[in-house]
Amino acid sequence: MRIIKRFWPVVLIFAVWFIFASPYFLKNKVPFSSTYLVNFFAPWSAYPGFSSPVKNNAMPDVISQIVPWKNFTIDSFKNFQIPLWNSYSFSGTPHLANYQSAVLSPFNLIFFILPFINAWSLLVLLQPLLAGLFMYLFLKSLKSSSEASVIGSLSFMFCGFIVTWMAYATLAFAILFLPLSLFAIEKYYQTQENKFLILFSFTFPLSFFSGHFQISLYFLLFVISYVVFKFFQTKNKLNTSYLILYTILGLLLSLPQLLPSIELYTQSLRSAIFQKTEVIPWSYLVTFIAPDFFGNPVTRNDWFGHYAEWNAYVGIISLMFSIYSFLGKRKKEIIFFGIMSLVTLCLSFQTPLLDLLIALKIPVLSTSAVGRIIVLFSFSASVLAALGFEKLIEDIKEKKNKYILSWLLGFFIIFLSLWLIVFLKLFLSVDKILISKQNLILPSILFTVSALTILSGLLLRFKHSSYILNLISLILIIIVAFDLLRFAGKWMPFESKNLMYPNVLVTSQFSKIPKSDRVLGNLGGEATTYYGLSSLEGYDALYIKRYGEFIASLSNGKLQESARSVVSFPKNGLYTLKTINLLGVKYIIHKTADGRSSWTFPFWTYKDGIFPRIYNDGVYEVFENKNVFPRAFLVGKYIVQKNQQKILNTMFSKNFNLRKEIVLEEDLNKKLDGVSGSAKIISYTANKIKIKTNSSRNSLLFLSDIYYSGWEALVDGKNAKIYRADYTFRAVYLPKGNHAVEFIYNPLSFRLGLISACLGLFALVGFSLRRKIT
Repeated sequence: MRIIKRFWPVVLIFAVWFIFASPYFLKNKVPFSSTYLVNFFAPWSAYPGFSSPVKNNAMPDVISQIVPWKNFTIDSFKNFQIPLWNSYSFSGTPHLANYQSAVLSPFNLIFFILPFINAWSLLVLLQPLLAGLFMYLFLKSLKSSSEASVIGSLSFMFCGFIVTWMAYATLAFAILFLPLSLFAIEKYYQTQENKFLILFSFTFPLSFFSGHFQISLYFLLFVISYVVFKFFQTKNKLNTSYLILYTILGLLLSLPQLLPSIELYTQSLRSAIFQKTEVIPWSYLVTFIAPDFFGNPVTRNDWFGHYAEWNAYVGIISLMFSIYSFLGKRKKEIIFFGIMSLVTLCLSFQTPLLDLLIALKIPVLSTSAVGRIIVLFSFSASVLAALGFEKLIEDIKEKKNKYILSWLLGFFIIFLSLWLIVFLKLFLSVDKILISKQNLILPSILFTVSALTILSGLLLRFKHSSYILNLISLILIIIVAFDLLRFAGKWMPFESKNLMYPNVLVTSQFSKIPKSDRVLGNLGGEATTYYGLSSLEGYDALYIKRYGEFIASLSNGKLQESARSVVSFPKNGLYTLKTINLLGVKYIIHKTADGRSSWTFPFWTYKDGIFPRIYNDGVYEVFENKNVFPRAFLVGKYIVQKNQQKILNTMFSKNFNLRKEIVLEEDLNKKLDGVSGSAKIISYTANKIKIKTNSSRNSLLFLSDIYYSGWEALVDGKNAKIYRADYTFRAVYLPKGNHAVEFIYNPLSFRLGLISACLGLFALVGFSLRRKIT
């Protein structure tokens, strides 16, 4: 009986999670939406054995970025390579440093135990479970009751932020370690045991390795705020000093990810964009009570707002409990989490505080989607829900009817106002009213049942008080669980495993294309990165700004910035043909259904024989570029030009032969008199390229891979300088003769990060041993 009493909350959390995850465990389905893949594989009827996917909420970023990156990461590790560089996007781009790849996440170990699809499914599904368990530990460390801790755990594990971003397996991971970190703080103050300081330190790399820097930065700021709060609460300088020290050690452990990402950030377009994006409008507050008041993308009836970015739902009953926590006498924890809730609301919605944040131009905080900080509100509200529930039960015991009735009346007025808006058709058109009306019914029912349960408790409390209170608690927990399970289950898609990156006719053709040959087509990462095709294009929050400028200039030759997160190759620009030859685009992949649309490369407009068709399965065609340049070739002439626009003018002038000469930004102080020789790529992997050259004259080796710090060149085993050539690519000087050239990606930022992490780990062990001895 004692064991049941002790562990029933954890069992209940597992049970609720299992119900949510049951399509995977019982129906062999994966938490994945294949809707967006239709854009690539359609029409499905062309592929025997595959039925059309179920229509569900499209998650293009998961399909074109997150899963392909994860697949590339695991494949690299299995080939005993650290996935530092991705050669399949942007003509080459940092992989570990792009952050969302989550290369260093310890949860990648799952992929070495299970097949990729099963491992990915567990990675996604573990997020709410871990969030719930860690929240339970934290709430219990605050001395909350088991019932209250369960309500807080359910509220956080299925809050709007975690649910809507769950499929990404990055953002939720970055925040779910927050309650674990606060648990470690509380337990250290209570016990002064080293193990909690060590746990506290490790929560930092666990968050920062999860794949989303913005959310991990929120994690860090919240933890620091809580440490400050604990100092003012306890006045214990020694404990606070140790927490600050172990915070620093935790950040040192995180530097293998942070330093390369900071390096890439400074060279990306994002570092220069300071703007307010994804600000939540005040009218969206109604979704805190009825999350689908403005519709839901899953049911294709959403008509206002950005459901995923702005979602702060923690459950209608949990929200009510969080509000109740402020009635009457308040604990210091309630004041802290109340302040954090208010601050995060002011930074999520249009307020002077948000304007100040943007005006300060703080990197990341002033350049990212501001509404995502709402996750800290959801977390704080979940904690307050537990504290509020506990206070409610105590007030029922102590017959504080005034607070309870006033609280219920307040929410009754809110619901009544919403129904008046619906019935009187205020502010909304008729078609919108129907959506709002339908999606207001369930929250109203849940409120009514909960209110009646609480009122019944007030009436029956004098009879079998303990039994009645336990029954009320159970009913309210069931209502909270039902509400959040319905909310999460509606959003999260589960589909058959055979719909997740299926092998079809054209993907078999992809495997025949060498990694060193590039392709061009309307293909995202779901094709290029996942199936190993080298592309000129890419989609990522962080990409090298200079490369984006070069590709954008191909339309008319004028220097201009590329899009915020996308590099899209102009299919019909003035200098498109010149560039696909220069950059080694050997294959054009064309979807037959696209016909002669403006967004496709117009291969049909060129002379016969330039782009002969070499593959056709009725759905896709592949054409070979007969005029393509080798990816690596020798040139015997160069021009020095430092002005960016003049570099482009020189490259695209009629008298400039891109095959025989290049533009450098500094003088070699060496004379080249033409070239006679050859270059051949012997080995091409992500982090290392081997090339053999032979020339009877001094020459320059040009490689049409992007120029970026961290790449080193060896000529016959000796270090050689890499020059930036043709605006954003690479060149190495070679004296006449035969040479073995190697390009190796060995970024100093990553090496410094590893050294710092090792020092941090040694310091962590050293300080912990010293504390144990003393």
